[in-house]
Amino acid sequence: MNETAHAKSRIQTYFEKFIVLLMPTLRIKPKLLPIWRQREARGFLLSSRVIYIVVAIAYMGHFFLVDIPLKKENLLLWGAQRFSLALLGLTAFALSFSSIFRSGSYIKVPLFLFGLFCSFFQAKSMLWRAEVPYIYSIVIPAIATIALRSNMLFSVLYLLLAFAIESFAWLHVERVAELPYILSAAVVGMITVIVFRSRLAIEVTAFLNEMEKLEAQQNLITAQKEISDQIKAFLPKRIYERFSSNVLQKKQNHKQAMLDVLRCKRKFVSCLYTDIRDFTKKSKGLESYLLKSAIPNIRRCTEIVEEHEGIPRHVGDLIFSYFDHNHCLQGLVMAVACAAVLLQENEEMNKRQESANTKIKRYVLISHGEAVVGNIGANDASREVTVLGPPANILSRIDPLTKIYEFQVLLDSSAIILTQSAVKKLTTIIPSFTFVEIFLPDIGVTIRDFPEEQFLYIIPHNHAIFATLFDLVREKKWFSSSDQQEQEHINVPDPSPRSVS
Repeated sequence: MNETAHAKSRIQTYFEKFIVLLMPTLRIKPKLLPIWRQREARGFLLSSRVIYIVVAIAYMGHFFLVDIPLKKENLLLWGAQRFSLALLGLTAFALSFSSIFRSGSYIKVPLFLFGLFCSFFQAKSMLWRAEVPYIYSIVIPAIATIALRSNMLFSVLYLLLAFAIESFAWLHVERVAELPYILSAAVVGMITVIVFRSRLAIEVTAFLNEMEKLEAQQNLITAQKEISDQIKAFLPKRIYERFSSNVLQKKQNHKQAMLDVLRCKRKFVSCLYTDIRDFTKKSKGLESYLLKSAIPNIRRCTEIVEEHEGIPRHVGDLIFSYFDHNHCLQGLVMAVACAAVLLQENEEMNKRQESANTKIKRYVLISHGEAVVGNIGANDASREVTVLGPPANILSRIDPLTKIYEFQVLLDSSAIILTQSAVKKLTTIIPSFTFVEIFLPDIGVTIRDFPEEQFLYIIPHNHAIFATLFDLVREKKWFSSSDQQEQEHINVPDPSPRSVS
């Protein structure tokens, strides 16, 4: 029983292979058939149009170059045949541009009929003149069959149909002596057609391989996009843009791009520090304050930072951001402009609050200087992108001063507070910028851990001053080559270097 079943299975396998050999397009999946047909239609239309024109010219040329010089009898009859077939070819050429025969099921109908007409009249010419070689009655149907670009089964059936149409001439009493030669030539013609059309199996295999490669590429692109989307959810917008640039432009893999972007570097940065005044006291009211006021405010402030190309970090209500542009002046101007927009947005949000208890009060602190930026966490997990150094540390020391009465009375309800280094840099591009200078010893305060910093500067909440900043951001005419050179990155050695695969 097992041997019988095995034999049946082998027979079935051979039969399936034979069927596929006759009709290779059975291997194409239904979802790929429209693509295959579209490609085949383009190739068929191009080749068939060439055939129509060449055949029409050949028939007309044959009349003038062969029929007339040979002074054939019934020259009018020969002319009618040649020019009728030429006209039929030109008609088929014109029909190939119509919507009916340009695609779909009827695309091959004109060539199908044209080939049979040519075969029929070639057979008639064998009876009109005994000197006409029989070989043309084999060549013409074979060329038409190959030009149809059909599978092997259809090609064999079409060629047999053409031979059947011509058989009246082959069997005529005047040609019966040539019949063995005609049949031999017909067999050769059939074999030639089979060889040519067996290429369809190769073409189908090449098509399927191409589709598999395209599908693999699409799957790879989809997988990479999913990975990128997952990475995007855990990275600040500015960091993710650099990561994407490394992947797309530098052709780095995801791990290489991530390590390159997050590698610690020493750079000139501008830091922005802002938290909500009296947050601990007011946050006791979860519904009224946290959900309706504080959280929406923090989210909007974070969006503003990212809109100004900053990299935000959160610690409770505190928003700490740094701007590490390649042009450090650009980073400073973007930080100050961000602070201005942030305070304006805070003012607008407060106007929409129904109670004074839910209004948000903020000061924005800005510093500038050299620091180490990048990932200070693990390489594979627990990444922590931040900035370390004096520009970050000084802001956490200035913030307590805003709660001291002697300093607080010098501030507006909301103000931008800058360090001396930030102001010094900012005045190089805006010499006339208005600041309120505060000499800290005059009010009896010092910045803890930074006693040498004796000056702070306040930008009042002034719309005209803010407009100047916004113009600078739009124009970006204040970059210089020296500013770029000052921004050269210095790689900080990784204490536990990892190889990148």
